[in-house]
Amino acid sequence: KDIPPADAKSIAMAAALASVEVSDLSEAAAAIWRSDRDQLMEAVAIIAAADGLAGMRGPLDAVSDSLWRILLGFGYRGESPVRRFHCPMAGEGGADWLQRDPLTANPYYGAAMFRCGSQTDTIAAIGGGGR
Repeated sequence: KDIPPADAKSIAMAAALASVEVSDLSEAAAAIWRSDRDQLMEAVAIIAAADGLAGMRGPLDAVSDSLWRILLGFGYRGESPVRRFHCPMAGEGGADWLQRDPLTANPYYGAAMFRCGSQTDTIAAIGGGGR
């Protein structure tokens, strides 16, 4: 594998996802979690097992979609907003990713098209004025 930081983060994310105790959630929160849990965990496992960036990029759209729905349902506690970006060139028909920075940083094509894409939505941190 050629991207150790991504490997470590995907393994840490898989462990964090596996540690979610549904019994600790409200009924509404548990329903939100259950609706996206399997897709999210499968995509993260693919990223963790990928051999290089090309294998990591494919499931990134699924991870972003699931996390976005979970953040909308649970709310987001953080210091800066989470932004959803879209690259029309990635995948089949385009692909999304999430980031905090307001400046486009496309993970799908690296340096070749780093600024390709546009912000499509934002979730503000709870207590930071809403969405």
